[in-house]
Amino acid sequence: YHIADTLRIRGRVRHLIGMEAEILSASNHTFRGAAAAKPIFRFETPDDGVPGVVFERFNVMNFSEGGTVIENASRKDLVIKSVFSWAAGGAYRNEPGAGRLFIEDFCYSDCFQNRGRHQSSKTIFHAQQVWARQFDPEPRFNPAPDMGPRIVNEGGTLWILGYKTEGFGPILVTNQGGRSEVLGGFHYWNSEEEDQKLPKSPAYVVENGEMSLSFVTQRHQEWDPEPYFREVRGGETRDTGREELPGRFGAPSNWARAVPLFISRTEEVH
Repeated sequence: YHIADTLRIRGRVRHLIGMEAEILSASNHTFRGAAAAKPIFRFETPDDGVPGVVFERFNVMNFSEGGTVIENASRKDLVIKSVFSWAAGGAYRNEPGAGRLFIEDFCYSDCFQNRGRHQSSKTIFHAQQVWARQFDPEPRFNPAPDMGPRIVNEGGTLWILGYKTEGFGPILVTNQGGRSEVLGGFHYWNSEEEDQKLPKSPAYVVENGEMSLSFVTQRHQEWDPEPYFREVRGGETRDTGREELPGRFGAPSNWARAVPLFISRTEEVH
């Protein structure tokens, strides 16, 4: 299906089942510009008597010139299930006051055929309650911190069971008093260019928030995040590097890491 403008979901709609249909940009589309991108799907508060909306089994593809896949303006529950997407303007964002979000099997990537235009397929949760299972952001061409992290939790509560990533750049930033928990992460540091030399950037960042993490890593290039964890609280910064984390296969010298549990500090540094 080729679309030219935002699809708005509202009224008495309860459940959208795409049956793996591909949603593509039409030749006359209006999804141009990655910054402040126009949403492809916009969910608005449904009518009274509708508790929420389920959005499942869609492939949102090839929005290489702009467009954010989902904008959530609904005060009620939203479920995203079995969705794959790539769009230059990001994967998800919500307006203030949005209701609870439930995610199961959501994979998204950047527009790899148009590296110069993508804004990074980031997800921004703003003061929202989010439960996610099998979450897989893969913006592979995201080498520099200024391209933006995969997920930003701005003052909300985020819980992820099964968090798989590829590529570089920060994979989760928690700030503004947010709380994030990751159980069972798999982070694959890779790139299209075998010899690509990339600037170091942290994997996880928590700034005046809380974070609890459990994950393993894999790589096929000479690259690692530096540091793995960056904690900022009360104007003080504390970094935790790769050498402070256990080796994945039982040897501290092993290049892969296995982190059974990392909990950010909650007290200020004095």
